[in-house]
Amino acid sequence: MGSASQYFGANLVLLKYSDGGGKPDGSAPAWDLEAGGHQRLVTSLSFLLQSFQADVILTFDPRHGTTCHLDHMATGKLVREASVEAGILAKLYYLESRLHVTTPIRFQFSPAFAGPGLKSFNANVPLISNGQPSWSALVNTMRIHRSQFNELWVAAALDVPASERVIFFAGATEAERSPNLNCR
Repeated sequence: MGSASQYFGANLVLLKYSDGGGKPDGSAPAWDLEAGGHQRLVTSLSFLLQSFQADVILTFDPRHGTTCHLDHMATGKLVREASVEAGILAKLYYLESRLHVTTPIRFQFSPAFAGPGLKSFNANVPLISNGQPSWSALVNTMRIHRSQFNELWVAAALDVPASERVIFFAGATEAERSPNLNCR
C-alpha cells in the first residue's frame, strides 16, 4: 500500500482491520469488534474523512463492491455511514464499474446500472500529472500489488480493448435510487 500511495503522490492512512471481515449483508462484525464496537468504527472513520477535507470521496458501491468482494462491499457501507455522520454525503460517489472475469483470464467492465446519475470517464485520456492514460495507473497499481495480481491478471488488464476502458461512477444518492446488479 505504501508503494501504491507513493505512485499516486498520496498520503497513506492504513487501517489495519482483518482481511475477510466483510459479510454478505455488508456488515463487518470482525472490524466492529477490533474497533471496540460498530459506532466507534463509524465515528473514527467519520473523523478521518473530516480531517482530509476532501472535495470528493469515491468508494465502492456497498451493493456490489465492483467484484462482489465482501470486504469491498463492507467498506462501501462503512464509508457511507461515516460520510453521513460527518455531514459530507453530497460529496460521496460510488464506483459503479462491475468487473467480470472470465476463463481464461479476461476482464469485462460494465456499468452496474443504466440511467440517470451514471457518469463515466474514458480511461484512455492522458493524465495531466504524467501524460499517461489513467488505464496505465490501473495496470501499474496491479503490478505494485504483486500479492494480489500475478502477471496473468496484469496481462488481462493490458488486453482490455481501448473501447472498453471506461470507468463508471455515480453520486451515492443517485446510485441508491437506481436498480442495481447486486451480488445476492
